[in-house]
Amino acid sequence: MPTAAKWMVGYGFFLIACGLAAWAIAGFESRAVTAIIVGGATGTIAILMGILSAANNHKIMMVGIHLGMAVIGLFAILFGVVAGRRWVDEDAPMYLPVTISVMALGSVVALIMVIRQRPAKKDRGA
Repeated sequence: MPTAAKWMVGYGFFLIACGLAAWAIAGFESRAVTAIIVGGATGTIAILMGILSAANNHKIMMVGIHLGMAVIGLFAILFGVVAGRRWVDEDAPMYLPVTISVMALGSVVALIMVIRQRPAKKDRGA
């Protein structure tokens, strides 16, 4: 499995873990189930992109890598915006902005690492 694909899969499991951690910190309350849904959905998408980017078919691999980078970048922006809104929301429990900020930071790190580990330019053409 290429290193970029490993980063995407690891990032996916990181997002799932963040969702579970937020739910646990909230005391496993039913209103905090959204944390599992968001973490699970975004994590699953990242894992799928990682699996696609490890495909033996060159075109499928390139689609996986490029969609993966786009998705991670989108998640970084979305988590950053939501975290910013939660930091100024006085009614939000403290675990919420902290967890979402960690997810945003993890997204930025994952994006940088995937960009650095993507196939060399000479290997990108079919």
